[in-house]
Amino acid sequence: MDNYYVNSFNGNNASEGNEKNPFKTFDYALKKIQNGNSLYLFVGNYNPILINSSNFEMEIKGSGLNTICERIDLNGTFNVNFKKFKINSMYLNISNSYLNYYEIYFMGFSKITLDNDGEQSELVFTRCTFNQSFQIKINSGKFTLIFKDCVFKGGMNLLDIKKGEVVINITNCNLKNPICNNTNADITIIHLNTIFSNDIFTGKNCNIINKNNIDLDDYNTKAIIIDSNIFSSLVCKNNTEFIKVIGDRPFIITLPEKVKNGFLIEIISTTILIILNNKYDSSYLKIRRVKDEWIFY
Repeated sequence: MDNYYVNSFNGNNASEGNEKNPFKTFDYALKKIQNGNSLYLFVGNYNPILINSSNFEMEIKGSGLNTICERIDLNGTFNVNFKKFKINSMYLNISNSYLNYYEIYFMGFSKITLDNDGEQSELVFTRCTFNQSFQIKINSGKFTLIFKDCVFKGGMNLLDIKKGEVVINITNCNLKNPICNNTNADITIIHLNTIFSNDIFTGKNCNIINKNNIDLDDYNTKAIIIDSNIFSSLVCKNNTEFIKVIGDRPFIITLPEKVKNGFLIEIISTTILIILNNKYDSSYLKIRRVKDEWIFY
């Protein structure tokens, strides 16, 4: 894999494009790079970045918050990693594409606009910051959007979705506003260890899947070990026998309505437990090594 470098301040398009002798413009570097190459952007402003391609794979890496891409347009099929720079706006007309954003700072009053021809595309945002009035607009198509450990500072819904089929997966995030406005799309929102200050969505109904809670119907097991730093609650069935809760956050356990065949539920925990179902016969419950206390409702 070849690496090419661009420096908008003191680069030279007549140079070799390596780290010591970088190119000056992004457009010129695009004429040189091949599928699978990496492109490194030094501190500076790069505008616009326009890529038309089919089945193209590359990595674009900046030098932190002082590397700014005013606009990036992708048209085609891509597998692209974006790392460590600022983006003002993007337009993506993509299909069968995978785009990975890592530590990207989306500036204020900017947007991503998405369209495709019905083929699935996936966008993954990890440790990204969405500032001020940033918004992702989806006009049509099939998309999976994944947000992990992101910071949302905007004053509006992050997504405005007109139509299409969209899956939104959110993990370890805190949102002050609804995640999306749904005009006429088929949307599933899956969230884990995420806090919503208001309603999760506006407009047409979305399918909401809360992965903070575990229902043992989802598991073919009578015993489970669960991390309270990831999951917040557990619904037991009448054949549950053993539960171990690790982590240090309070954890809620909902007991079954009745005991099956006299099974004893044994719980080992390192955190505070809140036990729900006060009609449950506590003689079938054994709790040990509980930190601080357990509360029976």
